[in-house]
Amino acid sequence: MATFNGANIFGLKVSMQAGVINPPATQQNTYAGLNGTEELSMGLRGGYTLVSGCLAGASPSGLAAAEAVFRSYYDDRAYQLVDNLGVTWNWVKLESFQPAGKVYRDAYGNCYRDYTAKFRHITF
Repeated sequence: MATFNGANIFGLKVSMQAGVINPPATQQNTYAGLNGTEELSMGLRGGYTLVSGCLAGASPSGLAAAEAVFRSYYDDRAYQLVDNLGVTWNWVKLESFQPAGKVYRDAYGNCYRDYTAKFRHITF
């Protein structure tokens, strides 16, 4: 089960593309003459995890509460992310959270809405 800071905030039908690596930063310099190029490494830039899923609540206010819990992690602090394969990633921040589309209701009054989120890995 996927968790963030030990809590299952992801809801239903969770899909994760975890551990996507950003390319390292480089500086390229050129000079006159044969083989007049150099490339300096400026360090690694971490990576990210893309998440899509569906949050649910027993009422519209329950769905709003589930979304508020997700948004509460947008606090510029790093937490531990466990992806849906059970891999643990340390030093991860919520970078974006976006509810998508309209709210759906079932015959019992439960409310559902899809979302996408992006988590930034500070280190690997």
